[in-house]
Amino acid sequence: MSYVWGELPESPLTIPCLQCGHVTRVPMASAQRFQNLMELGGRGNTIWLDALSIDQFDRQDVSAHVAIMGKIYKSATCVSVLLPASDQIAYELLKEIEGHAKVILYHHQHFIDNADFTMEDPSSGERFKVLTTVCQLFLENLKRLGEHLYQFVYWSRAWTFQEWALAADLEVAVEGGAKGETCFNLKSLVLGAAMLISRYKILQQSYAEINVGEGLSRGKIPPLFNSIKALFPDEDLFLSYEEIDAKEVSFQTSFPHFGVNHLLGVRSVPPSAQRSSGREDVPPPNIAPGGRSNGLARTRARLILLLSAFASGKRQAKHEADLVACWASMCNIAYAYDREDNFPTALKKAVKALRAQGVVIYDFVPDTKAGISTPTEIFCAYAREHPQLNATNLAEFPGAPIFTGRADTVSHLIYSLDQVSLPTEWNDAGEEVQLTRMKVVLGSKIEESIALDGDLGAAMNAFSAKAVYGEIPGLEKVPVEQRAKARLVVVKTPFFKHNSQPSNDLFTWAIVPKDVALGSKEGRTISYRCVPHLIRQPQRHFLGEYK
Repeated sequence: MSYVWGELPESPLTIPCLQCGHVTRVPMASAQRFQNLMELGGRGNTIWLDALSIDQFDRQDVSAHVAIMGKIYKSATCVSVLLPASDQIAYELLKEIEGHAKVILYHHQHFIDNADFTMEDPSSGERFKVLTTVCQLFLENLKRLGEHLYQFVYWSRAWTFQEWALAADLEVAVEGGAKGETCFNLKSLVLGAAMLISRYKILQQSYAEINVGEGLSRGKIPPLFNSIKALFPDEDLFLSYEEIDAKEVSFQTSFPHFGVNHLLGVRSVPPSAQRSSGREDVPPPNIAPGGRSNGLARTRARLILLLSAFASGKRQAKHEADLVACWASMCNIAYAYDREDNFPTALKKAVKALRAQGVVIYDFVPDTKAGISTPTEIFCAYAREHPQLNATNLAEFPGAPIFTGRADTVSHLIYSLDQVSLPTEWNDAGEEVQLTRMKVVLGSKIEESIALDGDLGAAMNAFSAKAVYGEIPGLEKVPVEQRAKARLVVVKTPFFKHNSQPSNDLFTWAIVPKDVALGSKEGRTISYRCVPHLIRQPQRHFLGEYK
């Protein structure tokens, strides 16, 4: 069962067992909500309800269950969602989406035959193309849902969307709705219809008789499908970025009749009705060769999926620690959960546990105090895939930067500026501090030290000539008083390349607060405390020593 707790009364409900008489205290807003949840669960089913299945008044029991939350939800045949009455509009939208998905899947043969059909509108008497109309409404409603998702209470909470994301399938009802009115098999229906539409448009291109969307070219289909995947995550169906073969993507873009699974990021054979068991030693069915062959690969795949869902919107939780526990527990990460921890403390615990398991996680901004963005916002910024801001086809970098070490340059530049606060103060307290071992690259030097509070055009031209290709949009949105706190430093490093173009230099860059000394222009170019600003990818690939 998945629902929003809301404001709880001072005294919990007391639920007696009809068989043994044992009385359980349940933190629940009202007896009516408890009854609604029981009716949604269905008579005769085995259900798991956090308020009832966990002793919420025993911190040890809470911590023990938090550590296995992923196993609990992954083992469920279905997750039953009870939306609060305030999310009635979202429920009505989901009902429309469900209806459109059923029509699309029922008429799947028309997509195979590339043939629409018409009906007469009873109100106007005019004939209209049925599948063209239904497909456009289906995609438009999904777009509306995505644009307004986090205005709804259920999707703004930390725990509930993770429960939604990990569900094998979903049934959805709303408090105060008509008795028995429920969306059934919602995730399967939506993803099935979206895959059918996407494959059809990619295959038929401009010859498609069913117009699935005005101005929707086949090149825009993968980003569109990715947006739907973000709304309805499916661990067993979707390929993680590590399982997607870039050469296959290129081939399938040109020759989609040979398959589109890598292009869309899905398995070539959808998961069967016998979903994965929730056991970590048993891989999901239909795993392709070279896929999630071990526990670490499966942990990474689930972590990527759930963090992408978590970071796609602003989350709320009663305790800051739950902003970490909501995704860490779903990945069965064992760490010392304490609901009194603040977000940075809880995050450090979870990251330390992940690294101990062998999961590589990259840091992109230094651990300084203050800054415009909160620690949660900065973490989310790098825990989701970055759009390529200078791309014209809505392209994204595959994989979240914290896992790949690759970020969109402009996004990273802006987030780095956001974190600058004068005077520069470092979060050095606690046992987690580790000194960074550095190596000096002989012959390197500061090529440019660029002020950012003056002419942005000139500043960006100087930067673009050395460290990045293309335009740099969005920097003007950073307040000038914030840009004045730092400078953009470009460092030239001698670099040998086989079959190289004329330049034998590698350029890296850093956002350096103005109260941090740059040092000499030759040799040791910047103090070690500035190095976390440097782009990781060149360091990791070309210098090989930086950790």
